[in-house]
Amino acid sequence: MGVLDTLIVTSCMGLSGMQQDACNKALIAGSKQTGIETTVNTAEDKTTKVLDKGARDYLGDTNVNVVAGTAFVAKTIVDKSATVNLPTLGLCNSVTASVSHEKSLLSLQWKY
Repeated sequence: MGVLDTLIVTSCMGLSGMQQDACNKALIAGSKQTGIETTVNTAEDKTTKVLDKGARDYLGDTNVNVVAGTAFVAKTIVDKSATVNLPTLGLCNSVTASVSHEKSLLSLQWKY
């Protein structure tokens, strides 16, 4: 979940049912129409890349991979679910597999 998604969910948290759905959809549509979504996503991607490079320069590739792997396993155990981005193989823009104790989901996404 990105920064903008977190802000939208937090903004509509006091609502429930249809009002919450309407609030979420209105904020998502507004952020797309005004270009805020693109700006925030670009800034988030740049910041993530800079932090990743800094961590790899400071700690080394092996240590960063161990920490990331440990964090992924810990999150999987706590959430009792895992979400993994898979290679697209030219079929679509993104493929995501989500597995939990209740259900499994394979998502294919096309962006127009």
